[in-house]
Amino acid sequence: MSKSVLDKPQAIKYNNNMKKYSVNFKLREVPASKYYQSATVEASNVGLAVNRAWAEVKKRDGIKGKRIKNVDISVYQLEDDGEL
Repeated sequence: MSKSVLDKPQAIKYNNNMKKYSVNFKLREVPASKYYQSATVEASNVGLAVNRAWAEVKKRDGIKGKRIKNVDISVYQLEDDGEL
């Protein structure tokens, strides 16, 4: 009887190429107190970092449910210690 691959758990090796990004948004269609929004995320590339940060920002009070048509985005890659 042959063994299946699923019979024995195996360690999965990941390529740890995740970087930390700080993504800043300027939202013009929201009240002044919510105009500047920022999120820090881990991602493997800039596009994924912006997508993850935007998903996080859209859930916040004052922004949730709004139609945002104009956004200024700034992305900064952080060092390992969280500094620019």
